Amino acid sequence: MLDALVERGIIQAPGGDRVEKANNAAMAAVPLFDAQMREAAYQRNREFSRKLGHELVWFTTTRLVALLKANGALRDAAANVDGSSPRLVGHAAHLAMEPSREAVAALAADVVRTLTEEDRMRPGVDPFLLRPSLLEQGRGAVHALLGGAPATLLDRLHGEVQSHFASAWRGHVRRLNAELRERAPGLYTRLVLEVLLKDSLILDERVSLAMAEWQRVRKGNATTAHHHAAEHSHYGGRQLPWLDPLPVLDSLQAELSERFARGLMLWPRARIELAGFGGELDRAMQMPGWTNVWTMPIQNRVDMLATGVNTTVGVRVLGRRLDDVVRASEDIAALLKTLPGAVDVIADPIRGKGYLEVHPERDKLSKLGVNPGTVGELVEIAQGGKIVATTVEGRERHPVRVRYARAFREDDESLRGLPVLVRRESASGDSLPPSRAPAAAPFFHVPLAAVADIRIAEGPATIKGENGLLRNYVRLNVRGRDSSEFVAAAQQAVASRVTLPPGVFVEWTGQFEHEARTRRTLQAVIPLVFALIFVILWWTYRDLADAVLMLSAVWGAVAGGIFFLWLFGYPFSATVWIGFIACFGMAASTGIIMLVYLREAVDKAGGLEAITLDQLREAVLQGAVHRLRPKLLTEAVTILSLAPLLWATGPGADVLRPMIIPVLGGILIADEVIDLLLPVLFYHVRRYRWTRLHPAEEAKSAGAFS
Repeated sequence: MLDALVERGIIQAPGGDRVEKANNAAMAAVPLFDAQMREAAYQRNREFSRKLGHELVWFTTTRLVALLKANGALRDAAANVDGSSPRLVGHAAHLAMEPSREAVAALAADVVRTLTEEDRMRPGVDPFLLRPSLLEQGRGAVHALLGGAPATLLDRLHGEVQSHFASAWRGHVRRLNAELRERAPGLYTRLVLEVLLKDSLILDERVSLAMAEWQRVRKGNATTAHHHAAEHSHYGGRQLPWLDPLPVLDSLQAELSERFARGLMLWPRARIELAGFGGELDRAMQMPGWTNVWTMPIQNRVDMLATGVNTTVGVRVLGRRLDDVVRASEDIAALLKTLPGAVDVIADPIRGKGYLEVHPERDKLSKLGVNPGTVGELVEIAQGGKIVATTVEGRERHPVRVRYARAFREDDESLRGLPVLVRRESASGDSLPPSRAPAAAPFFHVPLAAVADIRIAEGPATIKGENGLLRNYVRLNVRGRDSSEFVAAAQQAVASRVTLPPGVFVEWTGQFEHEARTRRTLQAVIPLVFALIFVILWWTYRDLADAVLMLSAVWGAVAGGIFFLWLFGYPFSATVWIGFIACFGMAASTGIIMLVYLREAVDKAGGLEAITLDQLREAVLQGAVHRLRPKLLTEAVTILSLAPLLWATGPGADVLRPMIIPVLGGILIADEVIDLLLPVLFYHVRRYRWTRLHPAEEAKSAGAFS
């Protein structure tokens, strides 16, 4: 594109590397392209959702009327309901969002109410009574035997509405994808063109004026249309307007778009790219002092119950003094931020909450003859209230609590003026107030601020404890590094570089514990699987060499599983290793069939004692070829049954796909090992045994050969 602009005299030939400049423009246009494509998809989805709501109202109404006719609840077989009535249209938004059973039931109730008001319902007939056919009665009986509840008319209606809802969205997504694929080449070419023109010296005056107009209109649109962002756009708060075409650029854009469309491929974003660590939501939703944890509700509950944290690694800091725990947590967090692989490191904030502190001044209280407990009781009554009596109402008991009005306790200034009752005869002479009455009262009041220090002090927002000690967490995630390796390095760094206060110690927890526990289990299970396979093979054939030969198929399965993991981009995990264990058994079972045919072929030829080397070779070839058809059938059934799981998208698909990948790869590669390598190895083992049984013939053959 850059060369085409220069050749047509639109821009001046740039200095430096043209390829690098073109690549930079292409990369700069990607976020703009992504934003406009998403905005187009968003607007299409909104339009479709509005139409779908009315369509679902019509569909639900029509199907309900048909079901009511079927169970004899309507007077007139030709009765119908107007789906455009305001009463029914009000359900469109709820149905378009999600056709839940409650939404369908509410619409059905309004339809029945409308028919009743129009006197079209038969009196005494339950409109929601389901009258199933004989086949449906049989299915219902089986369902009831299995513990299920009997189906109702609303259940059937809800199922049909959900099916229609899903089908409509699938069709809309197909049409939208086709529209986006058609729009993408021209849009991306136009954006790259604009980026190149913006960063280049434009020679064509028409293009220069057009670029200035584009920038002016778009800047004005961004500022004046911002208050309409919630109504018109959800991405960036603005709509980019369509501008007048420019023939000199439009012809170039059309030509480049046509060439670009031939090799264009659009891939949908995976969930991990949007909501995972490092994804778009993770980059966009960043708050100082907080860390994002992208997890699932059940997984989050399990992690919190098992370890207390929902991040990859958590450092539990325990101690007896809160200040020591806070200081140790902050020191550990500062150190962990410097380690490679540590991201989202944060120590749980403890400080930051205001506490009301009232410290009685004993010298002033003693002069007034006031007990310090009086001050505490006054603050208790003012802030929390005090139970002074209990009312009895039958079997119920209700406490009567006395408390100051809100105006006397809403802030620290109000508390300073709370009256403290002082007995005049108990106060010293210099602290007595001047008496204006002939006979002074036996009591007088002083403000609380006169006998106590009142202030708002910063304290802990939460106080957490465990095993009788104060507790705080340092949370972090690990990226680009094995979590167990990181924890080992972090433990060593904290032990050598962080000085913990006396009485403070740390414990390491988090999701890595599950990984470490699983790794320890697999380190014991996988060798045990190999050993069991070997022992079962030896026990079956009573032949050590044949058992060792069969393990070659297992190693072929390992190689195939690793290759497929690399091909599909899946990392090693617990589910992957479980898939490998299943693959080991399946590879050994298919290899057994080959070995059975090879042994039978040698036995049918007369055994090693009665055949020559040429006959042995022929018997091995016959056994291997004879084995090909049942082996291919066995593997084809396995592959065809497992391959659809690679495209599964329902619940549990994230667990099944990593488990299936090594199974498919192991079977395909182990197939080649079994077909090609196993007969060769079997022949050489039998040839060695044949030479041990026929030393004279072997020597004769060797002499003739020499």
